[in-house]
Amino acid sequence: TGVQTCALPICIEFNQGYKDLQYRALFQNIDFRHAISIAADRDEINEIIYNGMMTPAQFAASEGMGDYIEGAPEKWTEFDVDAAIALLDGIEGISNELNADGYRTFVGGEHDGQAITIEVETRADTANDASLVALLAKYYKPLGLQIVESNNTDNNARNEKYYTGDTYMAAVNSSAGSFSVMLRPDSVAANRNNCAFVGKYGLEHAD
Repeated sequence: TGVQTCALPICIEFNQGYKDLQYRALFQNIDFRHAISIAADRDEINEIIYNGMMTPAQFAASEGMGDYIEGAPEKWTEFDVDAAIALLDGIEGISNELNADGYRTFVGGEHDGQAITIEVETRADTANDASLVALLAKYYKPLGLQIVESNNTDNNARNEKYYTGDTYMAAVNSSAGSFSVMLRPDSVAANRNNCAFVGKYGLEHAD
């Protein structure tokens, strides 16, 4: 299952079906997603973008909702840069050392020696996405990861790129509440490659 960096209602979703196999493997690595999650300062995002009006949380159903799991909204929301760096240091296929520009590089494969650069596709209909990407770039630079804003797109175009594996990650306007099977069957069925959680957050597929 995916872990999203989230300060509701903006969430950042990795496309674990991205067509580039080396990046896809990185996005599917649970330690990588853990590191990305805890390296984001949700409290600061809340203050800067939402004037402190939101409740920073993971993208998970709130207490009282049908799909609520105790502890899920709080999972991996603690802000801990040192722990994030340690997690990244333990991932094979990426460097522990930083290049001259301060970024980690791939070790081996098609992108050997190239800086890890993650594009976040933002929405054309909101200004908050660009502000969030700028904050993420600040948070992830100490980790040695480069985050850049990609082309602004409308919702349909962005989703189409998701389904075809043509985008790294995207900013989405989401909040986890009461899931309707009629309105959003992707909440309970694995029919989208960008769906971070399936059913009880993918637990029916756990070993």
